[in-house]
Amino acid sequence: MTPLISTYVAYLIITIGIMLFVSHKLRVHGLPILTDGQEQRKPLMGSWISLVLVGFNLATLGIISYTLAVQSKVESADKAIEVLSQKVGVIVMLIAGVHFVLTISFGIIRRAYYSNTEDFNA
Repeated sequence: MTPLISTYVAYLIITIGIMLFVSHKLRVHGLPILTDGQEQRKPLMGSWISLVLVGFNLATLGIISYTLAVQSKVESADKAIEVLSQKVGVIVMLIAGVHFVLTISFGIIRRAYYSNTEDFNA
């Protein structure tokens, strides 16, 4: 296997793994934040989180696919590591930005819900 093919494979494994990890964490920790212990809200918020995560995963896979191409020649292991490092770094920064925006939106939704209820103690 050439260094370029190895770089592609490593890039896909690392970035898709990071995407799945962040998606899982958003699902596991986002639902309790949105439902805040209220059982009647779990089905609605669970559906909403699922839709958001589908969009997150599709957008991330699109970015991963778009940035897969390598513009320079990869002829050695050290060059492959440099290219891989740059590409994974870009993806991690983009995923972190999207994660930050989603976390803020979860808080906004939670505050909006409580501002419309009488028992706002949060």
